[in-house]
Amino acid sequence: TGPPADPLTPDVAHRPGDGDADATSLETRLRAALAPSLQLLRRIGSGGMAQVFQAREPALKRLVAVKVLSGDLASSADARARFEREAQAVAALSHPNIVSIHTVGELDDGTPYFVMQYVEGRSMHARVEQDGALSVGEARRAIGEVAAALAAAHQQGIVHRDIKPANILYEESSGRSLVSDFGIAAMNAPPGGKRMSIQLTATGIMLGTPQYMSPEQLLAEPVGEKTDVYSLGLLAHELLAGTGPFQATSPHELIAAHLRDTPKRLAALRPDVDAELDELVARCLEKDPSKRPTADEVARRLGGVTLLEWPAPGLEELQGKLRHVAMGFLFGSGLASAAMLAVFSAGPRMNALVNSPASFALIALAVAGMLYLGVGVQRAVKTGRLARRALRGGYGWMTVAETLCDTRGDSGQIVTGSREYAGLATEARNRYRRSRVIRESSLLAAGALALPLLVAVIVSGSAGVVGSSGLWIAAAIPLALLAVAAWLGLDEQRAFGKRRRRSRAAAADMTRLAPVWNESFDAARGGSGIERGAPVAPGFMRWSMPLVLTALIVGTVLLVPIMVMSAAGPMYWTAMVPKFANTKSKMEFAEVTRRFALPDDPRVTPLAAGQAFHSLVMSAGDRVQTMFPEREPAVKLPPIDFNAPLPAGLFRTARTVQVPGLPASQEIVDAARRGFSAAEMAYLERIARMPHWAQWAVMARASTIDYLGARYQLPFPADAGGAWSLPISKFAGTKALAYANASRAAYWLARGRPDSAEHALREGVSVGLLMADEGNTLIEQLIGIVLTGIARDALIDLYAATGDPRGPALRKSVDSVIAAQDAASDTRGTPAFAGVDGRDVVALRSAMITLAADRNEMRGLRFEMLLMLSVAPCTNARELVFGPEADVRAAFDRAKRTMARFPSDTALLDLMYESPERVRVLDGRSGPRLAPLIDAVSFALRNPRLAGCSRILLLVNG
Repeated sequence: TGPPADPLTPDVAHRPGDGDADATSLETRLRAALAPSLQLLRRIGSGGMAQVFQAREPALKRLVAVKVLSGDLASSADARARFEREAQAVAALSHPNIVSIHTVGELDDGTPYFVMQYVEGRSMHARVEQDGALSVGEARRAIGEVAAALAAAHQQGIVHRDIKPANILYEESSGRSLVSDFGIAAMNAPPGGKRMSIQLTATGIMLGTPQYMSPEQLLAEPVGEKTDVYSLGLLAHELLAGTGPFQATSPHELIAAHLRDTPKRLAALRPDVDAELDELVARCLEKDPSKRPTADEVARRLGGVTLLEWPAPGLEELQGKLRHVAMGFLFGSGLASAAMLAVFSAGPRMNALVNSPASFALIALAVAGMLYLGVGVQRAVKTGRLARRALRGGYGWMTVAETLCDTRGDSGQIVTGSREYAGLATEARNRYRRSRVIRESSLLAAGALALPLLVAVIVSGSAGVVGSSGLWIAAAIPLALLAVAAWLGLDEQRAFGKRRRRSRAAAADMTRLAPVWNESFDAARGGSGIERGAPVAPGFMRWSMPLVLTALIVGTVLLVPIMVMSAAGPMYWTAMVPKFANTKSKMEFAEVTRRFALPDDPRVTPLAAGQAFHSLVMSAGDRVQTMFPEREPAVKLPPIDFNAPLPAGLFRTARTVQVPGLPASQEIVDAARRGFSAAEMAYLERIARMPHWAQWAVMARASTIDYLGARYQLPFPADAGGAWSLPISKFAGTKALAYANASRAAYWLARGRPDSAEHALREGVSVGLLMADEGNTLIEQLIGIVLTGIARDALIDLYAATGDPRGPALRKSVDSVIAAQDAASDTRGTPAFAGVDGRDVVALRSAMITLAADRNEMRGLRFEMLLMLSVAPCTNARELVFGPEADVRAAFDRAKRTMARFPSDTALLDLMYESPERVRVLDGRSGPRLAPLIDAVSFALRNPRLAGCSRILLLVNG
């Protein structure tokens, strides 16, 4: 297609010798101004007032165009105003058929430039000049798209005033037409709005290109939206006829023709122009603006900017899936049929074949074929279920079939006639649509019929109906279907291959990109010894990697890891089952204290509570190293450490010390009645004045908490491992804070402020209940129960010290729970899986699903069960190969509906479900001794579940 077009002023391409010295200076200054966010590549064009360069934006990995005001015009106020006006006009618009502005800037001397969308292709002027008039279909689309762009501009009060083929760019890769060069646009007041900008031209001054001007422009009268419509009619005439409507020999004749003559109808020049298009163009060229249609009417009648979502909503999972199903059947039937044909072909030599090493190869082929067939069946069942759902949902069978067969992802472009399919007649596009469906169906039929046909021949041969030649007939039918599919694929490649290759080459022009990137690399490495390496010969890359991969795949015994995992998986999984008592009995002790919790503050959001907890966890030393990206705490607190022993002589009455640096929480509040020494008060005051209590108070007033969302950067990165790689803290530091909270309450009681002491302890109750109710791990919820118990016991002491009757009542409630649990000894301390054989995988699995669905169970326990269920598919070959069964999928689907409150909960559930497919490193260990072999099989089968299961099962069990 020649050199890329200038995205805004494409009339003049750069040629050596056109002021190269000034251009070099300008390019040098522009390169410096753009660095480092943009890498300047080359100059691609120049116009009357600006030069355009191609650049690359590394951060977004895209090419852009940079338009900079020519140096000789930089000092002109009018030129600068017009240049900046163009940026203003385009920046106000957002439309797929308008070249967009990304950013603006200035060089060191104040020369303005702006960065805009890069369009790979030619202007319509160059296209008509080089290729002649467009087909009616292509012209209709181009006119409709330009009209849609103008309608969008008119809606914002912008009149282009210079619509001509040179200002319409044709994007080769998509077939789109884009309007550019708003340099002389008029900014009128949009409907119902205020005027957008001052007018740069005085009344009576004529701006534009006379060949494409409307009568009102030529008479220097006020212009409006219909001015652009007249120019659109001139553009349409040139696209369809190859020339403008008026053949004048001088500018005066041309102006007179625009003001006086009626153009000849297009239908008289081109019989293939339909009546609607002919009439519409004629109306656009009316002398009286009031008789012209609006740009919006033209766009609607010609179908400008036909946007079709593809695949259709809800059909994303179906796109291209028929090829996946067909490949499973083709590989499976091919391998199994090859083994069977070899056996039957051996005939009397079968004995020698059985006693030779080739027999092992035949067995491997047959087994591998059956595995691949299983994959194909599984894919077919899943795909069929999705297709049936789509059909029942109201989609037509052709839409579903096209989506299934869309391996290139561009069937939507065939339907709309865009990109390389632009200009194709409706029947031609329908032919290629049908061709794709037939091609993919032929592939599926070849794979699905190969083995059944062979079996049918064997059965028929046993009955004496056919002879051995029937074997080759059975093999010939799938081969014929494959030939049909190949021929249809080649037919499409012959029709569109050239355009596709040109589009790919335009999208990745390495010859320009590589040198610029190499310069950046050299600048970044400085004087270090980091090597970039010389380019490798393409032939080496073409042949070496396939040979290596083929050797690895062929040399791997596919069945060994699957059989090993199937045999060892149940044993290792049952060994992982957590041994814990009934959690409901523990929660009963927390429930008796719930009435002492502080009321929720609706202003405390779940994320704010999570950020407060994250700050406390970090300061208390509860953080565990993780490979998952973590957020910085919202509030950075000084680290606390209560591990240092109490200073000598302090709190001698304390007999039991839970934390070395704190007095016993069971006694410190009671001791406050007797009073403390000055040194003891000073020690307690330091605890009471810690800044950590502000974040503690935030948690105490929260109704729920989003700790995961506050701690981790979401979504979880794909390479960070599964949920088994998430670190689990024991919250020792957080528990120490609860003990310190009792000392804090004792301080306020000793100061004669029992209300402050009670408030501190009720904060402890609230924080503990928040963790017990909302924690996503069992340890977090159990620690919450402990925190509640610490605050509860201290509250009993406080009420006893102040004579508050609530103290004895609370003690009585606790004793009642203990008595009830002692009486029902079968529930207190009963294992969660009572009555279930610990070696029965099916029974354990069912019990875990039941616990995970039980809304009366602790949230952390339910998540623990789901984590265990994520590994259940590692215990048998079927799920190792085909993925989790319906019961596990349903358990996670139910959990998303009933347990996920925040995006972080959904992310955690997805992480759990995908754990076997994501885990690569666990606890710093990369895998067991079999890991390399399992990884090779996992790669060959494209099944990361094998590798992940081996690490979880074998590493967790030590």
